[in-house]
This record gives sequence, C-alpha cells and structure tokens, in this order.
Amino acid sequence: MGRWGDGEDLESDAQLPEIRSPKLKVRNVDELVFGSEEVDLSAVEQIVDVGQLRAIGSAITYIQQHYLNGRRTVAEIVDSVMADLAASKLDILTEYPQGDLMMFRSFELAAVVNRLRSLEIR
Repeated sequence: MGRWGDGEDLESDAQLPEIRSPKLKVRNVDELVFGSEEVDLSAVEQIVDVGQLRAIGSAITYIQQHYLNGRRTVAEIVDSVMADLAASKLDILTEYPQGDLMMFRSFELAAVVNRLRSLEIR
C-alpha cells in the first residue's frame, strides 16, 4: 500500500464507507468516525481544533464526490481540494454553510486520508 506523495494511483474501485451520506462524527481532535470506520489521529499533532477535523471529514466526502476516479494520485487530489478551497472557501465542502468548520492545511488532509483503511492505493 502506497503513501501520500509517492505518486501512487488510487484504485478505481476504492470506496469510502457508506457512499451516499456517510455519517461523520468527531469525538475530539484525535478521533474521527467516518461511516463505520474509526480513524485514530492521535499521532497527527497538527490538528488542534475539532472544527479542523470536521472540515477535513467534510473534505473527504467532497473528495469522494468530485475526485475519486482512479486516475489521480493522493497528492493531486489534495492539491485539487486545496485549490478549490482557496477559490471558494469552506462552503464548498458542505451542502449548507456551517459555522463550526475551520481551515486546515494540505498535509493535515493527507494525514487523515492516509489513515483511512477503506481507501486503497496501488
């Protein structure tokens, strides 16, 4: 399994849990529940606020809807999401504007994506 930045391609059949409306739950700054998958982020010390983690969880759903096609690397996907955020701000991540989201950095998004066991990389 490759890691972010290795130029690895995402497999075309990669699925995130519960495609339609993944339930996103943030317990604290070091644990995200995405669908039925618990993601331990205790080693990602750069995430310091629950709002960052909520935004990252929403960004993962956004990635699934817009960029997960099997032809892009994780680095390309993260760069595309960050470009979208620079142009349109956090409102693009959710159907309705939410006041509890905080901006995150690209490496924080990549760190969470790397810890999703359900995302397979060739």
